[in-house]
Order: sequence, then C-alpha cells, then structure tokens
Amino acid sequence: MSVSPKGMNQSRNKYMRLEAQMAGVDDEAVERRCRYSSSFPWMISTALLFVVCTSLVIEKYSTSFCASNSNYLDAPNDLESAKASVQQISRAFTGNLILNDETGAWSIDKSGNPPPYFEEPSSAVEDAWTELLRGVDIDLAGADARGVANKTYVWPGTQWYRTGLSVYHSLHCVNLVRRALRPEEYPYPEPTAFRNLHVNHCLDYIRQALECAGDITPLRYRWSDSLPGLVVEDSVHTCRNFSKLREWAISKGTFEGNQSVTTHHGGHG
Repeated sequence: MSVSPKGMNQSRNKYMRLEAQMAGVDDEAVERRCRYSSSFPWMISTALLFVVCTSLVIEKYSTSFCASNSNYLDAPNDLESAKASVQQISRAFTGNLILNDETGAWSIDKSGNPPPYFEEPSSAVEDAWTELLRGVDIDLAGADARGVANKTYVWPGTQWYRTGLSVYHSLHCVNLVRRALRPEEYPYPEPTAFRNLHVNHCLDYIRQALECAGDITPLRYRWSDSLPGLVVEDSVHTCRNFSKLREWAISKGTFEGNQSVTTHHGGHG
C-alpha cells in the first residue's frame, strides 16, 4: 500500500505532538515545530533549485563570453557599423620561405598565385598596392558614425566624420617600409631625417598591431640536413576575413568632394 507525502507528514506530526506532550512541552510550541517540519523540505528544494538555475545561467553567460572573445569577432573597441562584416575564416599564409635540401637554395613559395606585393618594382606591383589600399579612408554619417561621432574630424558644414580601419594603417605602414627599402626606386619627398622617423614609426606600429592581434597559431618545424638545422613551416591560421572588411570599407569610401583630400596617417603621409 502506498502512502502519500501528505499522509506521511500528518503521521509524523501526530508522533511529534504525542512525544512533546509526554515531555511536558506546550501545544503552541508543538504546532510551530510541526509547521516548520512540514515546510523545511520545500525550503531545501527551493534553495537547491535556485542554486542550480543560477549555475546554469552563469555557465551559459561564461561560455558565450569566452566564445565571442576567443575568436575576437566582437571586440568592444571595434567600429560598430563594421561589425556585421566581421567573419572568421581559416587561412594558410602564402609567401613562405622554402629551402631546397639538395641545393641549399632559398626561394619564396608562390603557390596559389598571390598578388605581387613584394616583387621587383613594376607597375603591376604598384597597381596591386593601390588596389589593396582602397578603402584606407572612409567618411561616415548617421547610424554608420556610431562610435566615432564627435570623436574624430567632421567635415565643416556636414555630419560626415573622417575615420578608417586600423588594419589599413598597418598596411599603409608595410607599404611605406617596402618602398623605403628601395630608395633608388622610390625617392622620399621629405628630408632623410623625417623619412627615418616615418619608417621607425611604421615599424613600431606594425609591432604593436601584431602584439595586439596575438596570433597563437602553433608553428611547425622540420629538420633540414643541408643547413643543418630546423626550418619553420607555416600552419593554417584563424583570421578575420579581410576581403569582407575591405568590401565594407570600399563601400563607405569618402563622400563626394573629399576624395582628393590627403590623409596623413598618425601625423604623417
């Protein structure tokens, strides 16, 4: 025969009253004890349920927070209007150094036909860099300017704010250092002292950008008998899809009438 929880509580309470009467305890104290005894299990159950629910909420929040930060898809200092264009991809880098173990000669891996950013100076190289740096300067207004409005230069008489994505400043610096390595091909328009200052700034900016990105992709090594020694072989990296960011930047561009305005990046051209 089954006994309901209510029946069990009633039996227990009768036993407690009888036991109390034998011990000379007054009826009011017995009633308080019986009521407390009946409600105590529910208090414990409610407390446990609260703890479990709270733990689940904290775990869910922590998991989503770590996930969003582990691939830096939604960094707090990102330009708000560009966030929708952030996409994570896996990417194998090109241009790796290759050692021929038989001849001991070094070369650059050109598989996949990458753009000629670092070939010998030519019109094709300059065209590649011009195309890469499209979108370096953008003007934003309205909802697109959220996060930069009243924090950067606004064109007089307008609500258009001049800004740009930091990745483009890094690319500008890479291009400047590339050109500085070939002064005979790319004469610098400013005095030598300022050129050196400019190059040093760009190298340090690139250093900080690399540290900021903090790529922790593990490198792979192989043994080369011709050195002899270890040679680094690159791996597949987790990246933001630059093509998507570039499309967004180009679509914003600069508003009509200001395309010819020269922007000096970080106090320099």
